[in-house]
Amino acid sequence: MESLSSTQQHLGLPRLGCAGSHPANLRALSFALYGDQKADILARMVEKQAEVKLFRQQQSKALDNLYFSRSSKVDDETASIENQCLSDFQREAKQGKYPIYELALQQDRSYVEDPAFCLKFLRANKYDVQISVKQMIDFLRQKAIYFGADTVARDITVEDLSTEELQILLSGQYYIQETDATAADPNGRVALYCFNTKFGQYTAESQIRVNYYIWYNILTSMPAVQTKGVVAIYYDLMNKAAGDIPATLGLSSMRTVVDFMSCIPIKCAATHLCLKPGDEGTLALQNLFLGLPLKAKEGAHLHYGSDLELQGRLQEVFGILQDTSPID
Repeated sequence: MESLSSTQQHLGLPRLGCAGSHPANLRALSFALYGDQKADILARMVEKQAEVKLFRQQQSKALDNLYFSRSSKVDDETASIENQCLSDFQREAKQGKYPIYELALQQDRSYVEDPAFCLKFLRANKYDVQISVKQMIDFLRQKAIYFGADTVARDITVEDLSTEELQILLSGQYYIQETDATAADPNGRVALYCFNTKFGQYTAESQIRVNYYIWYNILTSMPAVQTKGVVAIYYDLMNKAAGDIPATLGLSSMRTVVDFMSCIPIKCAATHLCLKPGDEGTLALQNLFLGLPLKAKEGAHLHYGSDLELQGRLQEVFGILQDTSPID
């Protein structure tokens, strides 16, 4: 299927790989990351980032009152609940006297007190104020660890990503299947595919920084994600019969990435691990899945089989349409 990756579509760039393919005419652009054209690529990405930021600002008022489909009466009731939760959220954060929150207030109070920012955590946690504040504090701490203490109260942009991380972003490792007339699943949720063709080629730190950019910068700005959550799909694209041997992250590194993802304010409505038996990477992922806490396993599904079997199960059992998926 010739479909443009939403990540790269968001950036205004051509896709550098889909379902493991790498068209020859796009290899030059990948190579450009190392050459004189990198500045031009980065400039285009920064320009598109500004457009995305403006779009997010324009839709912030609409997002403030979104939470599932509801009548005008329920809208008013939910708006009242959200306003009360926002007040409780900010009071709880200040009373906790968290050093990282105090640092964020010093850097830019408007960033951490912005209702649109706070509501992401509240909506992701069904308006449980204490859990939402805890996640927000963890989010700021992780942000300081992976991007620097001076970034806790500002947006992360493509300029903060290294050359290696830009490569991951453009590689086709991630694909966002957005909702449209033919939604990704029966509930109209966005699906995020993660393919294993690049795992192990980059460090866990780089994978975390790219995941932050995709999950927070792109996904949390989508209304459907804030209202309905995300369906995350890890898909094994390697062809063992053809001799493909995936380079995988170690179990410890995988756990580091998974632990980091828990701080992102997105409800993961369902997780699908689509694996093909017979390699160490599959075994590591299986062990990771089995070792997850019970709460993390809610909505998680482990699948084994051929491409035909995996895609058939996703569509027939879970209603995830395959004619709009990135998998041929």
